[in-house]
Amino acid sequence: MSNALNLVQGAAGQPRPQIIYATVSNNQPLPATFDDLLYVVEPHAPTVYHIISGFPAIHGNTLPTAGADVVLIRDNYRKLWCIWWSGSHS
Repeated sequence: MSNALNLVQGAAGQPRPQIIYATVSNNQPLPATFDDLLYVVEPHAPTVYHIISGFPAIHGNTLPTAGADVVLIRDNYRKLWCIWWSGSHS
């Protein structure tokens, strides 16, 4: 049986999302559209890549560039989500 606390966002006893600070990879393909995959790497482990499917369009039409800072969260299902990335609005 699954944990009923997972049905209530922010319930006492529910694990909090894990926040991960990373950068857009210099060695992997950059996204050409917002539907493309985003490859990020953690600064303390430069050989550990995370592949993010879907990232927010928070800077208008500007896409993430190599080396851009990103903030990820890992939800209670261990899925990574990009919630912010650095860039200028266009």
